[in-house]
Amino acid sequence: MRQPVVFASRDALLLSARTTLLRHAGFMTLRIQDIGAMVSMARFGGFRTIVLDHTISAKEQQTIIGKLREFSALFHIICVQNREVPSQAIVRECKACEQDNRRGGIHQLEDGPVLLSR
Repeated sequence: MRQPVVFASRDALLLSARTTLLRHAGFMTLRIQDIGAMVSMARFGGFRTIVLDHTISAKEQQTIIGKLREFSALFHIICVQNREVPSQAIVRECKACEQDNRRGGIHQLEDGPVLLSR
């Protein structure tokens, strides 16, 4: 089994579809719709990869990233910027994050993955 992935979205149908695809790729997933709870769960969970879906505004994504970074710099945070990002791109990025077990990063997915910072 691969490392667990937390997937946060405000759209329940999209959340279900994308986490199902991640599970088929071998990832254990945790679905989150309560964004506030996600940040507090980060302190106790055994996960390093977090996906913030496009249904969470860019401003909120930056706030969440700041709060997560206060706790640990080892999280891989994937920010999906728009609806057009295919689920397969998210799976590929999660696999890449899993391979980097030494440090975290913030990743922006638009047409393809772009590493924003380490």
